[in-house]
Amino acid sequence: MKKPHNTARYRTGRPPISVRWDDVNKGDDFNPNYRSRLVARELKAMDKSNNNYFAPAPPLEALRTVLSSAMTKIGQHVPIWDPASKERTQISFIDVKRAYFNAKIDPESPPVFVELPQEDDDHGSKCAQLLRHMYGTRGAADGWQEEYSTMLLSLGFTQGESCPNVFWHKTKDICCSVHGDDFASSGASPTLDWMESEISKHYEITIQPRMGPGPNDAKEGRSLNRVVRWLEDRIEY
Repeated sequence: MKKPHNTARYRTGRPPISVRWDDVNKGDDFNPNYRSRLVARELKAMDKSNNNYFAPAPPLEALRTVLSSAMTKIGQHVPIWDPASKERTQISFIDVKRAYFNAKIDPESPPVFVELPQEDDDHGSKCAQLLRHMYGTRGAADGWQEEYSTMLLSLGFTQGESCPNVFWHKTKDICCSVHGDDFASSGASPTLDWMESEISKHYEITIQPRMGPGPNDAKEGRSLNRVVRWLEDRIEY
């Protein structure tokens, strides 16, 4: 963000969007993992632009598609369950940190101004113009959807027609589902190595231990607040 010289009312006809600190424990009482970030408080009633924003959220079937892809033989798609194979099928879970801040605001769209936090010396006298989407603004989820979709398409993925949050890479045979900032993917171990490396070039990410049939592969992971387990003859969640 950048600071204009004065308030934003003279450019937008309304005061800047208020902000607040959001503190969340993404862990638990025994293993706390606190996250604190500044978020906007833009309500639909406050937005006089008449713009409509839509960012699709995948149904649970999207995650089930990824898990089923690791277990199902369909045509030329044949998962490898040999624990000793370097090409064995695995499941990858990636979390993108501060996802919305990776999405740039279209310079041709109306400017978005937010208040400065009280800790800032210019609080009350100046405000900030957003250059990237901020959590709490109405267009943030739509902007992030456009950002990661464009990134995956540039890597050779094809976007789903019935569900735009599901992607498939025909050449590398990777099935991927994206829910917010969480990427769940299944494919051969080397291709998932490639995918995780490419995504890390664009965003700061956290990668869970890779699930799979190998003796050193993880047998349990978490996705969308669900526990996913790799068993000898099936995957369950």
